Amino acid sequence: MHIDQTVLTQYLYIGPAASLGRFGSVVSGQTLSLTPDEVDTQNGPQASPNLIVKPVANKARRAITAAYQVLQADSGRLLSSNITAPVTATLIVAPTLGTNLEFVHEASATATLTLDPGTIAIDGVVATFALTVALNRKGLIYTSIGWISY
Repeated sequence: MHIDQTVLTQYLYIGPAASLGRFGSVVSGQTLSLTPDEVDTQNGPQASPNLIVKPVANKARRAITAAYQVLQADSGRLLSSNITAPVTATLIVAPTLGTNLEFVHEASATATLTLDPGTIAIDGVVATFALTVALNRKGLIYTSIGWISY
């Protein structure tokens, strides 16, 4: 069977490790590409609350040029930096479920952009995360178990 890649929709799996249809074993944070038929069957998000649509890449942008407190209003935005001195972006203190953020370190950036999760874990760990390589990206989705990265 030929699957037309242009009609696949990407979903982010945010549940515990499990077996999911043709994908076999999946883990939290894994991206799955579902066909339109799969979206409407037992493999789709209607049957699994652990599947959410992966945020799209063409988001509204907000430039980070100095220390920044990420706001709930930033959900769905691409937060980008082209900094030449180290900067910290502190994540939302009390995010709502489904909040999604994506950070990108632009090619002209020469300093580290550090993500500070505060007291909420990223992938199970409460620790800062540094973006140091040009065009390095980090996406985050807030779930009932904390931030999940992609």
